Amino acid sequence: MIETIEKFLKKYNLLTEETKLLVAFSGGFDSCALLDSLYRLQKKHKFTLCAAHLNHGWRKESDNEENFCKNFCEARNILFISEKLPPNTPKTETAARHARYNFFEKAAHHFNTKLVLSAHTKSDNTETVIYRIAKGTGVNGLCAIKEKTVYNSIELFRPLLSLSRSDIEFYCNQNKLTPNNDLSNYDTKYKRNLIRHEILPILRKINPNIQSAINNLSENAVEEEEIVEEYLQIIKEKICDGNKIKTDKFITLSKPVKQKLIHNLCKKEALEYDREKILNILDFIETAYNFKTGRTYSLTSGVWLFCSSKEFYIINQEENKLPPALVIKEFNGIYKYDKYLFTIEQFKQKDFCYPKETDNYALVDLSHQQELILRYRKQGDIIQPFGMQNTTKLKKYMINKNIPKHKKDTTVLLCNGEEVLWVYQYGISEKLRVKEYPTHIIRIEEVTNGSR
Repeated sequence: MIETIEKFLKKYNLLTEETKLLVAFSGGFDSCALLDSLYRLQKKHKFTLCAAHLNHGWRKESDNEENFCKNFCEARNILFISEKLPPNTPKTETAARHARYNFFEKAAHHFNTKLVLSAHTKSDNTETVIYRIAKGTGVNGLCAIKEKTVYNSIELFRPLLSLSRSDIEFYCNQNKLTPNNDLSNYDTKYKRNLIRHEILPILRKINPNIQSAINNLSENAVEEEEIVEEYLQIIKEKICDGNKIKTDKFITLSKPVKQKLIHNLCKKEALEYDREKILNILDFIETAYNFKTGRTYSLTSGVWLFCSSKEFYIINQEENKLPPALVIKEFNGIYKYDKYLFTIEQFKQKDFCYPKETDNYALVDLSHQQELILRYRKQGDIIQPFGMQNTTKLKKYMINKNIPKHKKDTTVLLCNGEEVLWVYQYGISEKLRVKEYPTHIIRIEEVTNGSR
């Protein structure tokens, strides 16, 4: 077993003295075997070893199990951190899984590493595939557990996937390890326990090597998915613009390809999905394609799919506190506002041509303005549309400009008091019209983390 783990770590170049490995440590047989093996390898390769335990607090034994993990690590001089879930955490497998991975990410940050090892085995892989088949899955679901994945800022490695549960138990017995024995693992009201204790024994009557057979199926599925993804990547290059998909190009694709792209979108956003949901999303896209202003479709709490005749993409409609307005009195310089950089400078070029109203810059006359304000919309806003003699409500202006509903509150505005002078990428006010020659050029750039 130690040789198997050592070979795995060499494959990913994780046996250097600079390496810091964090083990997801429940204290059960699998994670005890993994952590003990790594402890023995640490003496040879000199990497740093840490462990993290999440106490779910769902059983009366939970605190004792946390203490066992702490003592196990202290006896081996392994760095250790633990945390207890809030009592209001939903007692579901999905909630527990999200809580675990979020905790492991926090623990990795605490130990200044991105490398997290979990103790999933070949047996876990077999049970996962059977469970997904029973629930209804596509080829991707047959792929089951991968030996390396990425979760937000951490890299997850699973060095025990080639070993069975019997291999793990043999190691623990040979090395006199006494792991936590969670009695709930024998309760068949939990689906995975039902698979482990009742379904797999029946399947072994059909094929004594059922575990290897299912894992071969899983490996074949991985290879099939790699071929499909290679083909899809060619298509994505033609129909995608960043995180947005061009609706008119998407509509021309075959139905199976469209379904696969939606499936990938759901998987990327970590959304629950099945065939029915994918077909419903496809039906929504094909319907919304006929509406210029677009429509939204609820995917889950706070997450929506926006689709118009031009594009579709995921939006998160969780309420965020909007920043206060930014007042600008010096008409020269660069100003940071929320996720935007606003640049204003005197215009000195002799030759020029006016930009499109959808561009991120504008040539304007600011000779009649005393101060400018950057902010988002609020009740009572008005604008005098370019070329018009009278003002109108900003709400009506946005409707006429076909601004999608979810963008109205997050489109940055350049204002003078209650009057809007520039709706970023949608148009400027008549108040900024250039009579003879522009006094200034103004520009807005959306920046992401790490930019500037």
